[in-house]
Amino acid sequence: MWYDLIFRRGDPTNDWQRASGLKLNADLDVPSLLGVPLGGAFDRLSCLGRSSQGDPFSVEYFDLGLCLDRDDNGNLCEFQIVLDDDVGKCKPYPGTVSWEGVSIPLTDLTLDKLPDIFGEWYWLDEDDHEFIAFYEYPNYEMQIECFKDRRVKRFVLCQEPLMAFEDQREAFKVTKAWPPEFPSR
Repeated sequence: MWYDLIFRRGDPTNDWQRASGLKLNADLDVPSLLGVPLGGAFDRLSCLGRSSQGDPFSVEYFDLGLCLDRDDNGNLCEFQIVLDDDVGKCKPYPGTVSWEGVSIPLTDLTLDKLPDIFGEWYWLDEDDHEFIAFYEYPNYEMQIECFKDRRVKRFVLCQEPLMAFEDQREAFKVTKAWPPEFPSR
């Protein structure tokens, strides 16, 4: 117990118990994790159990390939699905991911396949280490990080779009107008 008080103070998952037979699923178009949408009550994810590492606002599940953030009101404001962790901290996400009701095959998913699944991205950033495809929607942003060999490594879904900030668009050298024309579905 003293360990929690010293090293995990404020981790909201300290008392959570993992559900037996847990089956992970994420819907990227809603977006939601285990049926909990962005903006939904964070504690509805208690079936995940105690996190590997956490603080009052951010928790990581290394064994599940998940990283979750909550806002000041205790709501889920971001989740990340890790398919391949370049620093070896997280195991690959073992669940399913869907888009518009169709399961996405995560094996061999590459940057080149993203437009066929999600349509044209708002912006594609490339640096010495990775690509990031930014998809913008009225109520959220989806970032898809890829290795230089174009394999998808991570999905990041967040309520507060990084691209909504002018300084971030400048940093990423974005030349498209903001707000974007949102894709119709």
